[in-house]
Amino acid sequence: MLTPKIAALAACVWLGVVGWAAPQVPVDPVGVTVQPSGSEILHRAPVAYPRQAVENGVEGQVVAQVRLDASGNVVDASILSGPEELRKPVLQSVLGWHFAREAGSSTRQVAVVFTLPEAKAQLAESDKRRSLVEARAMEHLNAARAAKTDNAPAAAGALEPKVVSGIRVEGLSDRSREKVLGLIGLSVGSPLDPGTVLKMMQDVRAYDEHLTVRLLPVGSGKTSILVTSNPDPSATTVISGLSSNTGAAQAGAGAVRVGSNVQASNLVSKVNPGYPALAKAARVQGVVQFEAVIGKDGSIQNLRLTSGPSLLVQAAMQAVQQWKYKPTLLNGSAVEVITTIDVNFTLSE
Repeated sequence: MLTPKIAALAACVWLGVVGWAAPQVPVDPVGVTVQPSGSEILHRAPVAYPRQAVENGVEGQVVAQVRLDASGNVVDASILSGPEELRKPVLQSVLGWHFAREAGSSTRQVAVVFTLPEAKAQLAESDKRRSLVEARAMEHLNAARAAKTDNAPAAAGALEPKVVSGIRVEGLSDRSREKVLGLIGLSVGSPLDPGTVLKMMQDVRAYDEHLTVRLLPVGSGKTSILVTSNPDPSATTVISGLSSNTGAAQAGAGAVRVGSNVQASNLVSKVNPGYPALAKAARVQGVVQFEAVIGKDGSIQNLRLTSGPSLLVQAAMQAVQQWKYKPTLLNGSAVEVITTIDVNFTLSE
């Protein structure tokens, strides 16, 4: 049996282990190498290699200069050199970087090297996998037709349609996103059988052959649909929490997407939502999530509900609309930000 003194010491050691967070190493696409110039990065978003740049044979080094706050968060960024086609993905990534506190209140330079041969090989492999998925979808479709013709219950049961639980389109403009969503022609709750999958893939590729359709199982009988222009699936962000809504929060052309944790650190004024009496009486609790557009002055410009209990949505929205953030700077100028906001409702025991 542990003595009180030993138990206390063990608890301190345990808390020290739990409280220490190792730097997170993101998975960059093949062909992308980040060189932080000796500065320790606690966490950062991957840097994408644009498919169009790969196909056009663009490679080289992009050098970015970042300004850090006292905690090591990037508060401003600019590109010093590098091919034009490769600058945007670097800027979008570095705005969400968090350096070690020792580097705080300073200006740093980081380099990102884009290597074409490796990226081309990865792109070819991605296209090969996509073709294989489409071929398998055709096989399933033919099998389903044969099962229907032969009236074979066992085969038909094996091909029981799944249900769409969410749809997300990444890497496109708002106009192109709406066009792709129209081509998909599905909504949450729609059945997803092999024939529907094959037609969806063909329609999307007919619109833009660079797009990839991915089916992401999220539970028994449920599948989320992800359409992306990213050649490397490992570089895609937030694919596990796909939205139940297919729209998008409206933002200006110069808006940048920032991770929810990074943006939360810029929150300067927060209004806590009241707990709706009806929801409390019904013992409803959970998380309401929005996709938000934050203006150049740090105020909420637009909110789009992505998920959450209906009885809690209105209270969450009324509170979040009053939140205020520090402006996000890009090249020294304030820009609009697209991010996600979670509002937690927990019933006290």
